[in-house]
Amino acid sequence: LPKRYVEDVKAVPGVSAVTYFNWFGGKLPGKEDQFFGTMAVDLKSFLDVYDEIYVPPDQKANLLADRRGAMVGASLARQYGWKPGDRVTLDGTIFPGQWEFNVDAVYTATKKSIDQSSLYFHWDYLNESLPEIQREQVGWIASKVPNASQAATVAKKIDAMFEPRDIQTLS
Repeated sequence: LPKRYVEDVKAVPGVSAVTYFNWFGGKLPGKEDQFFGTMAVDLKSFLDVYDEIYVPPDQKANLLADRRGAMVGASLARQYGWKPGDRVTLDGTIFPGQWEFNVDAVYTATKKSIDQSSLYFHWDYLNESLPEIQREQVGWIASKVPNASQAATVAKKIDAMFEPRDIQTLS
C-alpha cells in the first residue's frame, strides 16, 4: 500500500490511532531454519496502537532515538541471550543484504494476544535503504478504535474510502 494511505485512515471517524508495517523476513546468519517475526514499523505510532506492549521508559527513549534500534520480545531475548546494548545482524530475505540492529529494548506483553518472540525495528531504516521505486510503500496499516464494538463499522468505512482508488484495502 502507498504510505500516503496512513493519513487517510487517520481521518476516518472512529479511528483513534494508526501505525504501519512491512514484513521484513530477516534470518540469523547460519540459523536460517530458525524462524521469528521481523518487522519494520513506525515505532512511536506502533507503541501507541499496540499499547499492550510494554517497554521500560529508558529503553523506549533509546529505541526511539536510534535509527538502527530494535526491540525484541522477552521470549526472543531469552532464546538468544540478547539484552539492551547488544548488536544483531540479520540476513534479509525479502530485502537482501546484511542488516545491523542495536537491541535497544526488550518488550513484554500485558495481554496474551501479543507475541513476545518478534523483532521490530524502525521503518525509516528500511525505507531509506531501498531503491527509490520501492520507497514509501507499506505492507499493512493497523488502526485502533476506542470502542471494540465499532471495529467492524470503522473497517467498512476504511474499505469504502479506498474502493475507487488504484489500490484497495481489505480490513
